[in-house]
Amino acid sequence: MATDMTEIEEISRLLGKVECTLAENQEDAAGWNYYIDFYELENNDGWFRFTFGGCILKVILFDFDGVLTVDAFGSVTIINYIVKETGINYTSVDKAYRKHNKELLLGIKKHEDMWDEFCNDLNTTIDYRILYDSFINTKLDLKMLEYVRSLKEAGYKLGIVTDNKKDRIEAIVNHNNLYELFEHIFISAEVGISKKNKEIFYKAIEAFSAEPNEYVFIDNTKDNLIAPLEIGMHTIYYDDKERDIERLKREINNWKSA
Repeated sequence: MATDMTEIEEISRLLGKVECTLAENQEDAAGWNYYIDFYELENNDGWFRFTFGGCILKVILFDFDGVLTVDAFGSVTIINYIVKETGINYTSVDKAYRKHNKELLLGIKKHEDMWDEFCNDLNTTIDYRILYDSFINTKLDLKMLEYVRSLKEAGYKLGIVTDNKKDRIEAIVNHNNLYELFEHIFISAEVGISKKNKEIFYKAIEAFSAEPNEYVFIDNTKDNLIAPLEIGMHTIYYDDKERDIERLKREINNWKSA
């Protein structure tokens, strides 16, 4: 059941970031009809979901860290592993690593480019193998992967869109044979843009050859849902602390695969 314009305007006001006006059966610039047919809000900054009516879900895109993994952020996984293996205090490792993090995420530099400086900042030499080991020892959410496998068997096309380091994701994917589940993986460091940019989602649309309203994107950071929402994708916020997979299943089950 579609909401009326008063409700839609209130949703936009509360979110404060979706700069578009939606009305029932209003045609957008890309040429498909859409309307908000379900929403849920919990105060101004609580959980929310938008769905766009009149579509068949074909493609499910997952964020990586915090959705497919137990840790909310990949940098935390890396830093924690280095601390465990070297005995260096967390604050020092965190400071030395995070000064490079933005450039690593956008592919401006690679880990091999910053490793010597990272070690110098810590006044020690750390075996580069420890970094690689931090990649392959990333703890995946096995229950989530079991659900992902069931989605693939049900006929959905699956992909990953992640703000991440290329070497890290490639190591994890290869170590865990994740290409058996995910047809396409889009990494910010490889394409040079983050999930705040619509272009990374347009690349997904091009790769899977489906209409924007035939996708859903799942992420554990609400700000990362803005860009895909604005181009017409469905979005689901997944709370990485609650890790309520059953709730996610109910959300996905609101649509049917082609």
